Amino acid sequence: MNIFMKGLCSMNIGVDIDGCLNDVHHFLINEGIKWKLNNGYKNVKFNNDNWNFDQVFEMNDEEKEKFMFEKSSEILMNVKAREEASNVIKKLREEGNKIIIITNRPVYDKCFHNNGRLDISTVEWLNKNNIEYDKIIFSENKKEKVCIDEKINIMIEDMEKSAKKISKSTPVLLFRTTYNKDIKRKNITMVYTWYDIYTKISNKI
Repeated sequence: MNIFMKGLCSMNIGVDIDGCLNDVHHFLINEGIKWKLNNGYKNVKFNNDNWNFDQVFEMNDEEKEKFMFEKSSEILMNVKAREEASNVIKKLREEGNKIIIITNRPVYDKCFHNNGRLDISTVEWLNKNNIEYDKIIFSENKKEKVCIDEKINIMIEDMEKSAKKISKSTPVLLFRTTYNKDIKRKNITMVYTWYDIYTKISNKI
């Protein structure tokens, strides 16, 4: 099914960060296992099919807060961009498309460096990983409204809940993960790599 507008030459492409530009889910799992082992936990278990970190490890509020204060800034800056994300985004911009990063990250979070300015840390990470963009929006969990306001033609997303909301008005390319693998819905197309994304956008499939 063609989920794109026919005849469209260039597009406003919305791009989520966590889970799309990076694979922070598995990076967090790895760091969480190491952290729990270093803090004396034994037989560490995790649920790979869950997104919420505290539920992945069944952490209580105290454990989660301690982990976030100790590790969140390090994780934010060290998680790598997904393979070919930088190259594909550069190609899309060279072809006349606008890249608008739309993230649910807050502007401020006390756990992070830069005096809690998560927006500054996010821009630093994007620059560090050579991710080009025309605009970045911290959406405060209102991605579907941002997509409408910014006239987004296609949104690249990984969260099932967000994808379902966005897809009511905007086509979604959903980056396949362990926590969204079973979703089937009109206006949502599953993608697997950044060059898969590029092919679908280029061919308007």
